[in-house]
Amino acid sequence: TSITYVFQEDGYLNVPTVTATPGETDSGPNGADVNVYVTTVSRTRVTIEASQAFTGEVHIQVVYVEC
Repeated sequence: TSITYVFQEDGYLNVPTVTATPGETDSGPNGADVNVYVTTVSRTRVTIEASQAFTGEVHIQVVYVEC
């Protein structure tokens, strides 16, 4: 299972650092046993995959420091 998120505007001048973590899930009282990870990242988008299908949130953090 994967999803692509497109950054706002024109993206970044260089490729940013991106992390993804699962948030709340709708898979019972203890949540889903799921891993999420970044598979591709570019200046304009990031693709995130999950270890299994689930219903819930994925928190994305994008860090970009222009040097």
